This record gives sequence, structure tokens and C-alpha cells, in this order.
Amino acid sequence: MTAKRKSLMPVLLIALILSIGSGTTFFIRSQNVFGGRASPESNYSLANSYIFGSPLTARADGKEKIKVSVFLLNKNGLGVDEKQISLKASPTGLSIQNNQEITDENGQAIFYLTSQNIGRFEISAQVDNQPLPQTVTINFK
Repeated sequence: MTAKRKSLMPVLLIALILSIGSGTTFFIRSQNVFGGRASPESNYSLANSYIFGSPLTARADGKEKIKVSVFLLNKNGLGVDEKQISLKASPTGLSIQNNQEITDENGQAIFYLTSQNIGRFEISAQVDNQPLPQTVTINFK
């Protein structure tokens, strides 16, 4: 035991004895902290993963970009890396630049979208030919 834990033992023992005598329940809890990254072999959770765009509106000049980020997470909310993500737009007419289509250590994939067509587009993402349930709607004006 460390010196700090030894010095706490008498205090904890007294608190435990007093709590038993007073009918109070006394709990001691420890907490473990783990990293924020899952291995590529980890199963991802489509329900925990998400997609968003920023900004949601841009000029339809073929130059102004909207950044779309996809976060692929496992059931514990940790990023799953080394997975290929693809985007799909409805209706078609967008230019999609695959800036980082393979997820990084945070589970993030990044795309940039441009359009010369005015319109509202629904963007969806897929991993292993499975669509994420969430979509994002962007506008080009």
C-alpha cells in the first residue's frame, strides 16, 4: 500500500464503524479510465455513429465547400479506425472530395462537397455497404 492509502485506512475504518452503528450504508468506489480509441477489429455500431456538415449552406459556385465529417464509433462510443467510409448524395449533382475516407484513430472520416447546382441535398454515409441511420441535409444557393 502507498503511504496515502495507509493514512486513509484508520479514517475509513472509523467511518465504517460509525455508519454501521447509525444504520447508514457506506460505499467505496474506484474508477478506471480507459483510452478513447477502439481497435480496427472492434465492431462498430451504426446507431452510435454519426454524420454532420459545416456549414450547412454554401454558394453553388463549384468552389465554396461544405465539410462533411463522419464519426464511426463502437457500442462504447469509442472511435473505430481504419474503416473506409463512402458518401452518397440525393439528388446527385455534387462533387465529393474524399479528403480522408479511411477513419482515423478517433473514427473520423472527412469529405468536402461542392456544387454548381442550386439545391438541397441529403447526404448519407456507408461503411461495409451498410448505411448509417443518420443523414445530414445541406444546401447550395
